[in-house]
Amino acid sequence: MTIISHRPSQSPFKIAFHAVVLVLIVFFCLPIHAGPEKKSSNEIMPVLTEGMVTRIDREGKTVPVAPGDRFRPSGRVRTGMKARAALELSASVHLRLDALSEVRFDGMPEGDGPEGRLWIMVLNGEVWVNASAVPEGFGGLNIRMPFASIRMNGGICRLTVFSDGSSRVKVYSGPVEILKPETGANPANAAGSAQGKGSWSHILNSMQQIHVRPDGTATNPFQLMKKVDETPWVEWNRSMDERLGPNPKSKIINLK
Repeated sequence: MTIISHRPSQSPFKIAFHAVVLVLIVFFCLPIHAGPEKKSSNEIMPVLTEGMVTRIDREGKTVPVAPGDRFRPSGRVRTGMKARAALELSASVHLRLDALSEVRFDGMPEGDGPEGRLWIMVLNGEVWVNASAVPEGFGGLNIRMPFASIRMNGGICRLTVFSDGSSRVKVYSGPVEILKPETGANPANAAGSAQGKGSWSHILNSMQQIHVRPDGTATNPFQLMKKVDETPWVEWNRSMDERLGPNPKSKIINLK
């Protein structure tokens, strides 16, 4: 004998109620993924890395660097062979390292006062600096090299530190001040230069360069020839600058 069972049908109201309960259970049980955390004004964020890029903190610990990481401005960042790194210091200040390059960070201001300054030491290699505008809280961008330093409140420049400690500064958008000693006085006027015993200073305008010798003396600023300067490293940086646009915003760069 066949037994037929008849189940009472559920009302549309009960079906809708059970569906709502199920949706609520799924919503509260699944992990919540917030949007990208806003970068603090006193953090550095890699926006692009190619090859081996590492950071050495003040305790000497070496950790890999990847896009989206955030770290305080201390310790060193180093690139290996065939490696590159693009670092965002703020939405308008970007630093890029070519292969076999190393920089050290020595602090960033906590507040908005002009007394704080960001100090960067280029230890070796090639570094590209794009500062469309230095935020007020920075008080100025200061980049040291073995025998000189530069100060800039905006502009684009390329720094090269050689194995003997000599260095070369090329300015694509200026002006940029280069001086020795690092705490030396400002030049007498923005259009000229001053050089004396043990200390000197120059103002480099757009498409000018200067070479600092291993003994700490420097050439006078001279013209930067665009055709001679067209290298893969320069072209890569120009393409990166174009990606930033006239009003850079904080973002991870995807070259694919």
